[in-house]
Amino acid sequence: MAATTTAESNSNNHNDSSSTEPPPPKKNKTATTSTVKAILFDMDGTLLDTESLSDKALLTGLFDGGDDASNAGGKASSGDNCLLPESIRSKSPMSEWRLPWELKKQILGLRGTEWAPITLEYAAREGWYQDNTRHPPPSPQRLIDAWEQYLSNMCEDIEACAGAKALVEAVKRACPSCKLAIATSSRKAGVDKKRTRHEKHLFEHIDAIVAGDDPAVQCGKPAPDIYIEAAKRLEVDPADCLVFEDALRSEEHTSELQSRQYLV
Repeated sequence: MAATTTAESNSNNHNDSSSTEPPPPKKNKTATTSTVKAILFDMDGTLLDTESLSDKALLTGLFDGGDDASNAGGKASSGDNCLLPESIRSKSPMSEWRLPWELKKQILGLRGTEWAPITLEYAAREGWYQDNTRHPPPSPQRLIDAWEQYLSNMCEDIEACAGAKALVEAVKRACPSCKLAIATSSRKAGVDKKRTRHEKHLFEHIDAIVAGDDPAVQCGKPAPDIYIEAAKRLEVDPADCLVFEDALRSEEHTSELQSRQYLV
């Protein structure tokens, strides 16, 4: 047998040593363009341009004094801001029926039971009711109910967000097998009303809708529960999904979902 050279011996020793090294740790699975099997959309502010009308309905609900919203919605939809106290309607952006960004960024994407207390606390802190003895602050539930009714009265004014229908149809043309779902904090009754003018080119392509009041959703946004449930109903791994949202999300909740997300 031929003698083994020193170099060969060293090489063999090196190879033997390297073969015992543990394999590199596996990376967490996240969506890539080659693994995307489903797209999950937020609805309000992402597919449907409801944010300006939502602001209008919320401001009206804050100061309607318990009026019957089913009969008073025309005031909000017509832009008549007489419901707002002078101290409020004289200030921007409320003079244009828009919420201050300081408040808006706190409540984007939340369910009513979560955004109503935040809104009322903000209004109290800013002194919105100090000069408004005629209309005391509503309860959180009264505010939610009024907001939903006023917004419902304006459903015919809701437009699709620019490019939303084109995006959905382009996805279905490029990948007919790709499944689409909506995950929205709006309650199901609100979704049913908001979608009425947008079945063609948009909702007709949606395979599943998970609303904020769905019993399967334990925690509302920004927790990932609603998106995980949407992926489950599509029978797709959340890591194989793309998510389109308009609300800021924390890094903690993003990592829990493990989907690629786009903020619009």
